[in-house]
Amino acid sequence: MGWHGLLQAEFHGAKHWVLTETLTYELEKIRSIEMDRWVSSWKNLNVDIETTPGTILITAPIGYETDLASIPRFTWNIISPWDVARAAVIHDVLYGALRKARTGLNPQTVNILRAQADNVFRKGM
Repeated sequence: MGWHGLLQAEFHGAKHWVLTETLTYELEKIRSIEMDRWVSSWKNLNVDIETTPGTILITAPIGYETDLASIPRFTWNIISPWDVARAAVIHDVLYGALRKARTGLNPQTVNILRAQADNVFRKGM
């Protein structure tokens, strides 16, 4: 479980980074029908997500644009954006897919998917 590689990105101006390499997070897979629905839901939103025995792989592609972690500068003494940058990118991928499809989803589904994305972010940190 964990990260496949380092974060590789180019700076393109204020809060604008572009990935120069894919970034993959390996999430431990919980064996259940709920997990299959979880993966299916994100695949239906065009997230690059795959399963292997025991794990789920979520990938941010080369060229993905992100602001990394939007953490106010005055809080950097508590948590640095560099400490959570990889988790923030994967979270951005999930939330971005959710934003694109939001009008076609019911509010309950949106809330469930948000909670799942937030959980991935917490585990990724």
